[in-house]
Amino acid sequence: MNTSQTFSPQLSPRQRRLLWVWASTPLVAGAIWLQNGGHSGEFLEHWVYSLAIATLTWVWIDLGRWPARRWLGLSDTNDWPSPVRAAVWITSGVVFGYVAGTAVGDAFAEHSTWKLLHIDAPRFWNIIISSMLVALGLTAFFWQNAHTEKLARQAQEAQLRLLQSQLDPHLMFNTLAHVRALIAQNPSQATAMIDGFNDYLRSTLSATQAPSHSLQREFDRLRDYLGLMQLRMGQRLHFELQLDPALANTPIPSLLLQPLVENAIAHGLEPHVEGGTVRVSAKADGAKHLRIVVSDDGAGSLTPPTPGFGLRSVTERVASFYGAAGRVHIEASPNGVSVALHLPLTTP
Repeated sequence: MNTSQTFSPQLSPRQRRLLWVWASTPLVAGAIWLQNGGHSGEFLEHWVYSLAIATLTWVWIDLGRWPARRWLGLSDTNDWPSPVRAAVWITSGVVFGYVAGTAVGDAFAEHSTWKLLHIDAPRFWNIIISSMLVALGLTAFFWQNAHTEKLARQAQEAQLRLLQSQLDPHLMFNTLAHVRALIAQNPSQATAMIDGFNDYLRSTLSATQAPSHSLQREFDRLRDYLGLMQLRMGQRLHFELQLDPALANTPIPSLLLQPLVENAIAHGLEPHVEGGTVRVSAKADGAKHLRIVVSDDGAGSLTPPTPGFGLRSVTERVASFYGAAGRVHIEASPNGVSVALHLPLTTP
């Protein structure tokens, strides 16, 4: 019997902002409707204006950051620019949203808002100022919230890199103990173990210096780690690494797969007397998605394992790096456990 469980992030910050924008439009429309006398039948018109202005302002400010990312100085369009550029960007978005949204509302209401400037100028400017203040207030709130989320992500990444850079003391002590035993019995194997440990240390320290690296580097690091573990466990551990050459340069968060491989050995193979095989594969899933699977044929489980630090850290990093576009799916059976990462396929 197979059991499975999927871990996927909730709505992305961008999606949450859009829902906030839409949720605010009835309140804004109601306030303007009451301010203008609350005449029967006019609420729908005010709501259409409010919805169109708010949505188009969001489109400019949130989605428009991608084509304008160079001017805004963004490496990640989920981030926000510096306060000065953010102020310019937000103001331009509010102006665009108001002008374009008003055109949509005028088309729905079949009259021109701009004529109100000649009929009742104070009312016209009151509506404009009220609308812009609401839009600026909401956007400033989102900017501050996104800035806080960015700081939280950076702190989380720093914490994860710190934890990952602290080498497993059991691995270190066991490796040194094996080297000591092999020096007299098999010097060539002892030398191979030292070389493998040296490669593992170098790749680990290098990976902690950057938030992402290529899939090829991730697989090279896993090969170093599994080679060391194979020297320690002998014939009880086998491994297979399958990376589509076309994906070799695809970026991925540094050290993302290591906790999954460690779990496969610690919970799948080590408790299993016969040992088993750890398999890691990375393949394109269609034109826009990447599927990475880490599996073992060890002890297995009748139910999906309770997420520990390793699986939680992977899930959190997928959410931080990919937002709602990334998913982590775990499947358990008596014949082993498989963890699949479904990620957007980003170009290097």
